[in-house]
Amino acid sequence: MKHRIIVVGLILLVLAVLFVWLNLPTPLRISEEMTYSTSPLMSDGKRIDYFRAWEERAYPPEMKTDENGYRMFLRSFGLPDEYSDSQKKQFYEKLGLDADVDAEPTHTIRAPYRYLGKDWEDHKPYDEALCRGYWTLDEFPQLADWLAENSDSIDKLGEALRKPVFRVPLVRESETSLLSETLTLNIRHYQQFRAFARAVACRAYYRMGIGDIDGAIEDTLTAYRLYPFQERRI
Repeated sequence: MKHRIIVVGLILLVLAVLFVWLNLPTPLRISEEMTYSTSPLMSDGKRIDYFRAWEERAYPPEMKTDENGYRMFLRSFGLPDEYSDSQKKQFYEKLGLDADVDAEPTHTIRAPYRYLGKDWEDHKPYDEALCRGYWTLDEFPQLADWLAENSDSIDKLGEALRKPVFRVPLVRESETSLLSETLTLNIRHYQQFRAFARAVACRAYYRMGIGDIDGAIEDTLTAYRLYPFQERRI
């Protein structure tokens, strides 16, 4: 009788273990049935790095070649100071550049009101006069040096924007960064674009003022290409 009870108990124990095992939740496995992208994985080897997966699909083949005008832009104008060294390194690596060799900018563009020493609070009159209507050096003779110092840089900017591709890579703080954090981080770069576009627009209005219509058209196209802040295929 005692042995029979032990056997029955063992059978019940086996059945209980089997029941529990069969009802355990099935762990998710990365597969094409559950997600569009199955690679690359994060450093833990368990989760998909969707940011890198997006980059692999979104960046054009010309990303790391001189057909990408942003490579010329970066070598010429550098990055805003707000980016950390590690973030700057990401920019250069994603463009196939060497940060130790290519990081020293060769050109700069300053907004006219900055050149005149005006801060953000009192720049508006100059912005309206220089970037919203025709002007000449007869009206603003103090900007003769600004034109001389910035014209070559504006031309370089126009050359970069006329490349077949102008694609800016995205950088992130870490592989676990939220998309909203990544987009906020990259807005700093677009603020640089906006400032440059305003300077180009100012020279366009100057060229209109002196009757250089062809030059004004070139500057207008440069500003137009820069304002959308996105990849553009010409």
